Amino acid sequence: MSKFKKFASKMGHLALDGLEAMVEVLEEDNKKRAAARQQQAAAAPARAPVANVAKPAQVAQAASKPAKVDVDIDLHEWVSHCNHTSGICDACVTRIKTCIQYAIDNGVPGGFNFATGRIDPDVAACNNSCTHKKINDCCATCLFSFMDRKTVEVTNLAAISSAAVGHLSNAAMGVGNVGSGIGTMRQNLHQQSLATQAQRDLILQQQMNAPLPFASAGYGGGGGTWGRQQQLAAGMVWDPPVAARLRVSPGLPLPNPTTSFWLLPESPVLSKIQSPKLPSRADIIIIGSGITSTALLRELYRRNPSLSIVLLEARGICTGATGRNGGHIKEGPYAEYPALKGKCGNDAAARIVRFRLRHLEEIMAVAREEGAECLARSEAREVLGTDVYFDEDVMTHAVEWYDLWRKEAPEQAREFTVMDAETARTKLHIPNAVGAICGPAGALWPYRLCTAILERLIKEHPTLHLESYTPASAVTFDPSTSLYTVTTPRGTLTAPTVIHTTNAWASHLLPGLRAKVIPFEGQMSAQAPPDGLPALGDKYSWVFFHKQGFDYLTQRPTTSTVNPDATASVTAGEMMYGGGWAQTGNNGMDLIGRSDDTKLNYMAAGHLSGLLPFVFGSGTADGPTRAWDGVAIKNMWTGLIGMSADTMPWVGKVPSTMTTRGQPAQQSVDVEGGAVKTGEWCSVGFSGEGMVNCWGCATALARMVLGEEVSRNVVGREKRVRAAKGEEEVKGWRDVPLEEWFPAEFAVSEKRAKEADVAEMMSMVLGM
Repeated sequence: MSKFKKFASKMGHLALDGLEAMVEVLEEDNKKRAAARQQQAAAAPARAPVANVAKPAQVAQAASKPAKVDVDIDLHEWVSHCNHTSGICDACVTRIKTCIQYAIDNGVPGGFNFATGRIDPDVAACNNSCTHKKINDCCATCLFSFMDRKTVEVTNLAAISSAAVGHLSNAAMGVGNVGSGIGTMRQNLHQQSLATQAQRDLILQQQMNAPLPFASAGYGGGGGTWGRQQQLAAGMVWDPPVAARLRVSPGLPLPNPTTSFWLLPESPVLSKIQSPKLPSRADIIIIGSGITSTALLRELYRRNPSLSIVLLEARGICTGATGRNGGHIKEGPYAEYPALKGKCGNDAAARIVRFRLRHLEEIMAVAREEGAECLARSEAREVLGTDVYFDEDVMTHAVEWYDLWRKEAPEQAREFTVMDAETARTKLHIPNAVGAICGPAGALWPYRLCTAILERLIKEHPTLHLESYTPASAVTFDPSTSLYTVTTPRGTLTAPTVIHTTNAWASHLLPGLRAKVIPFEGQMSAQAPPDGLPALGDKYSWVFFHKQGFDYLTQRPTTSTVNPDATASVTAGEMMYGGGWAQTGNNGMDLIGRSDDTKLNYMAAGHLSGLLPFVFGSGTADGPTRAWDGVAIKNMWTGLIGMSADTMPWVGKVPSTMTTRGQPAQQSVDVEGGAVKTGEWCSVGFSGEGMVNCWGCATALARMVLGEEVSRNVVGREKRVRAAKGEEEVKGWRDVPLEEWFPAEFAVSEKRAKEADVAEMMSMVLGM
């Protein structure tokens, strides 16, 4: 019987094209299960029957309103089969049963949700009555698994089949006689008018209660998804595994990830840094290390050098996305602006783009402020960022977006230009380019920038404790002390303020961000440059836009060594090349919701290993031959991107309804050197654009935690728009109030969480 429930859940996410095949599998599986039950019944003592035979009148009633179904699940027994949690209390058992019953009775979300395949209890109320506070870590997959193995008693099989079909879409597909179960479902699928793509799309859209992931607006909001709309509409399948992954915890970072070139070698000071004994108390606990936490710490200590802060990292310090990314400081303003304009309006779109563009200047200033050694170590440099196109249609769309942005934000666009095909081919050494759009950008070694700053901070501030290989497994709140307790394998510690900078892993400890910040597996490589190609790493960075997807490239700077004969040798730097996600199958959907950076995707690996010789001319009939005989891959690795459901970062205080833990009634507490705001805070969800979001978001968050407000952007409209568009000199972030430069649209709120639609993020990914 549990298969009917699983069928109902899956139908909420599957395009109807595959339902018939699914029904066949279920029929065969049911036959096997029936045979197994007969064998068990023969060997077991007789028991009273529990199923009532549905009469025709009852079936008709079930089609319009699902009949009551009695559910008996031994959830305590289920827990023993679940790796995510243990010891669910009786109050939670009762609540989960109530939720499942509610969903079955009403056929709507509010309990066990057929459309999403998850448990939707009143989480806050549940956790208030549960000392374990782990209900939200248990996923529907485990529940289904238990149902398959253990007992689920139902008194009306017809009602379940009615709910399964009726919840899919009574408007688009009649239920008919559901009393005959799955066989009738199959007949209905054949008989109803479901032949057209539009009708199938309608049903899928109703179930997701959201725009389709391949909606016509597309990425950029300015005319579709770069010519791929027909392919997406015909070929994209939002399958149950993808839908399920969006809504479950990403877990903790896994041990033994793939080896990133950026981490060779790791900082000898920070690689295994731990306090002899984990501190038991702090003013602030930060969970997660990387560029966000580095910027956060730098600003916090700049404003209050006496703060007591403990940073917890599950693996090595800064070995997550910061140690695994592409090394770019690059905003794509002309592509971002149309989408932001459609979402937020002209003023906000211009302000957000300006905020992102400002990162190049700010990060370069930070590297210089940290000293010549940091500047050299991090290889931070300004380059010409080039978006190179290989398809005429894709280039045409890009130029349309560029023209719109240049018209509405002319001062932002003054340093950007369109490069024609001939210039791109000769100047960029890319013989198959049809054009490029170019503008200011930067490149650097992010891990080294961050570790240089952190090494300085721990020397200057003995109250800062960096705890590597100390994962935070749980966060709880005690209203009697108004303190949070963070649990780790090395012990527990308490603080009035907890800040989450875990990006792709954020929803593990912040369940309200499930399906709002979603992990996405990216892939990078370090490759030896070809003989005959000029060293270009000091001049350019590249993004290669194909008909499907894009790749990104920086080249490390040239190095000069003195030979024994007193001559100098110049060596071109490695090609730091990433991407290939669109070539992994299913339009990249198989990478969404995955949080495993311990292995490579072989399709992405093949793409990254083979494309560069063709991009730069080797192996083409009309391009110059270069000595690139086989690609010399030095390293290849994976890393996680934190995709935001509404494409914007989540920055600020997290409501207790999204943490499910409660929060102190007192808004701030006095600490040495000042005061800090209490509660849980986050800066996450940068959608692969961390280097043009993280530093500013973290700087703003530090100031929020220390008391500054940014509920809205209150500068006068004329001044705000002029500043956002670059029409007047904009002071550095540290010198002006947050309200004048930090986008209020990034703030975390219940309202935003309810409105954030994962389909928007899907549309962005599919449109790239």
